[in-house]
Amino acid sequence: MESTTESQNSKILEYLKSGHSISAITALKKFGCLRLAARISNLRIKHDIITDMIDDKKSAKRYASYRLAGVEPKIEKAMPGKGIVDFSKAINQVGQSTNTINRLF
Repeated sequence: MESTTESQNSKILEYLKSGHSISAITALKKFGCLRLAARISNLRIKHDIITDMIDDKKSAKRYASYRLAGVEPKIEKAMPGKGIVDFSKAINQVGQSTNTINRLF
């Protein structure tokens, strides 16, 4: 049986292989992953993953976006029309199944 960590790692890797880049908000929405940096760290053991730092001019926030080296990235927004300031709303959409979310705020 595959653990949640292994499942998220494999889903994120397939997503990256398909040419997508991924940020924390995308990982949360698509895979229910609250610890993207940890998943990326696991994947870096076997894969060359590039980190791009994104400056969100709307919210004046800066965040990491990850992509697989050698794969042409697709350009898309994590949440069309929304910025990183909507991260807490996305967390609420996923649901508060653990205390992890409460520790974030």
